[in-house]
Amino acid sequence: MLKAELEAEFPYGVLLITDAESTEQIPSWDSPEEPVAVAASALVVRVRPADEGEVTVRVVDSPGDAAGGQIFAGELEVKSGVLKISDALSAVTTEVQVTPGPLPVQVYADSIVEASSLYVVLT
Repeated sequence: MLKAELEAEFPYGVLLITDAESTEQIPSWDSPEEPVAVAASALVVRVRPADEGEVTVRVVDSPGDAAGGQIFAGELEVKSGVLKISDALSAVTTEVQVTPGPLPVQVYADSIVEASSLYVVLT
C-alpha cells in the first residue's frame, strides 16, 4: 500500500531518509560507487540531480509493491515516530508516521547511480 509519494528535483542529487527529530550528522559515502550512506537514524541515497530531471520516491509497506533492485536493507532508529523523506535542503519533504524505535527499511531503485525512481519499503 502506498503510504506517501514525493516527486521533485533534487538540487544536489541527494535524498535523505531520517528520523524527523534527529540531530545526528548526515553520513557521507565511503566511495563514489556506493548508492547509500548509513547512520543510526539517517540514510543518504544518491539520486538524479536536478539538472537532469525529477525523481519519484514512493513509500510503501510491502516489498511486493516495490520495483527496481534493492540497494539497502537494514534498520533506522526513529525515536520520534516520524520518518522524514526530503532533499538535502529540506525544501521538498514528506513525512510518514511510524512506530517509534527501530524501523526495518528497504530501498529499491531503478539505478544504482542517479536513480530517478525509488521505493522505500517500511515493514
